[in-house]
Amino acid sequence: MDVYQGKNAFNVGIKPEVRGLGTTMKAVVNSVLALKIDNDPDGSRLIALDNRYQCPELAALLRLKYNVYTVGATKRNRKGFDTDLLDMKHEDERGTHKIFVDSTNKVQCMQWIDSVRVSAVTCKLTADITEVTRQVGKHRQTCRAQNGIRNHNANIQ
Repeated sequence: MDVYQGKNAFNVGIKPEVRGLGTTMKAVVNSVLALKIDNDPDGSRLIALDNRYQCPELAALLRLKYNVYTVGATKRNRKGFDTDLLDMKHEDERGTHKIFVDSTNKVQCMQWIDSVRVSAVTCKLTADITEVTRQVGKHRQTCRAQNGIRNHNANIQ
C-alpha cells in the first residue's frame, strides 16, 4: 500500500517515466511500478480504485502500457468521462443504467441509478447481462444489469 500524501512537486520517490502525469495518475502508476505488478509474467492484475483515482485515461494507460486492469467508481468530471453521453439524473428510475465503450482504448464507462447516481470505469470489457443484488432499506432486491456494474460492485466495498 502506498498512502497518497498530496502533490509531490519535487517528485521525491517518483519513477522518471511517470513524472509527467497528473497528480493522482502519477501516484497510482508509481505504486504499480514500485510494487512490481506491471507486466506480471503470471498474467494481468486487477486493481479496484475509488473515485479519487479512477478515470478512463488512467484505466487505458494501465491496461495498454502495464497490463494492469482497473475497475472503480469515478467522478463525472474526470479525464475522459463523457458527460454528454453519460448524463443520467438522480431522478431517473432506480436500476436504470447507461454504458459507453471506447473500443479504441478498450475502456468501458458506466452510469447507473441506485440510491444515488453512480459513475464507474473499467477496462474489463463485457457486454453480458447478469443479475446484481441491491439493498433497498432492509430488503435485498435483484435486478438485471450489465456485467461491468456487477464487477464494480464485487470489487468496491
